[in-house]
Amino acid sequence: MLRGLNLDSELRTSLQALEDALERAVARNTLIRLEVEVQSQRPGRGSQQSKEQGGHWEDWYFLNTVKGRQALALVRQGERKP
Repeated sequence: MLRGLNLDSELRTSLQALEDALERAVARNTLIRLEVEVQSQRPGRGSQQSKEQGGHWEDWYFLNTVKGRQALALVRQGERKP
């Protein structure tokens, strides 16, 4: 997607253009944004796997449709995990 936003501009990068477009879509209520904490799993020592809680935050975007709002509600209720 970022390659498709390749701008012939020195004023902003493709990532900045994408972030701006997403912000405008949220402001127009075309998209709904949800900030989600995503837990990462890292392998432990030896053959065992340990789950170290070292999450980070991501913005998830949903279309502002019935199905999009339903999916967002499921994530908020914990029925769908990131």
